[in-house]
Amino acid sequence: MAHGFRILIVEDELLMGLQFKHQLESAGFETIGPVSSVAGALAVIEQEDVSAALLDYKLHKENSLPIAGELSRRGLPFAFVSGNMRHQPAEFAGVSLLRKPVPSGALLESLRRLMANDEPGLQLQAG
Repeated sequence: MAHGFRILIVEDELLMGLQFKHQLESAGFETIGPVSSVAGALAVIEQEDVSAALLDYKLHKENSLPIAGELSRRGLPFAFVSGNMRHQPAEFAGVSLLRKPVPSGALLESLRRLMANDEPGLQLQAG
């Protein structure tokens, strides 16, 4: 089901990022990361074949909106994963927001909806 899909994980809490990585890889996804900064994520997007991304909103002293903008520009789907995001910016209103702590299975279900094109405006592309 997930074969060929490469998911970028952008998360500044290493243990949380590794947990997401384990969950995704156990479900058959290929993962990139976790990456903990805007610059690092933008470099990965430029250099790697990314199918979709999970973005922690708050990354140390910056936020992931520049990453979201670049993913949108490239037509790549993503979901926010955050405990700090109070309001989604209007330009990302249709993007899924998973609240931390993410309930077991919710992460995979969100990606499955992306793969099935059940998320408005978002489509997952195989790498």
